[in-house]
Amino acid sequence: KPWRVRPNNNNSPNHKPWRVRPIKQPQPPTLTPFFCYLQTARTGDVVLFRTRGFQGSVTRTLTWAENDHVAMVIRSGPAPCSVMLLEAIAGRGVNTTCLLEFQIHRWYAQYNGCLVRRIEPPLSEDHTNKLNRFAMATKGKKYSLINVMKSPRSDTCHANNLDDQDIKVQPTYFCSELVAHGLQHARLLPPSPKASKYMPGNFERRYNLQLLAGYTFGKEELIDWDDGITTSTHRIRRTGCQQ
Repeated sequence: KPWRVRPNNNNSPNHKPWRVRPIKQPQPPTLTPFFCYLQTARTGDVVLFRTRGFQGSVTRTLTWAENDHVAMVIRSGPAPCSVMLLEAIAGRGVNTTCLLEFQIHRWYAQYNGCLVRRIEPPLSEDHTNKLNRFAMATKGKKYSLINVMKSPRSDTCHANNLDDQDIKVQPTYFCSELVAHGLQHARLLPPSPKASKYMPGNFERRYNLQLLAGYTFGKEELIDWDDGITTSTHRIRRTGCQQ
């Protein structure tokens, strides 16, 4: 029955290219060796985590995200031990963790994957100082979902509420709320919506989060904590250590 087989003729009047739409495959994250990233890490980078177990799966399902935790990189000097993770964790609150110790003690083993997105270009001295002051002011605050769950009267966080005094009196933070508030404090995110409206998934590449002052978040890079180790969670492609 030849009528069932149509010739592939683009000049044919029956050719309808709009009926066949190519599916755009997501670009797999680049695999970056840990020590290569440690050398080039800078303040303002964000790290996304995919937690193992039931609790992480529930969080990703409720927030429609591929990751359930986010942290911000704070670098205070050129030494490897000066690269810190600013994060809000249940049971510990807001704290800074040395990224090198994170690798030495294998704390990454509780995650199926850790993606980093570099802030581009490197932050100015003013933006860097604001984020460093934010990290110092929020350290020790408690972890809570209360700001995320409640319905605020206004979705706008006014600029005059982003000074150092406001940071010291805010008692609790959720992980993505902490990162968003830090970026708002440094005038890298607009004051609307409020920081409590941000979820960890909002910092993934597919959400295309828009920063201010000409800054952007780069592609997603999967951190290779141990050379030669691969993960089934992400499709990856290897790369060298690049500045």
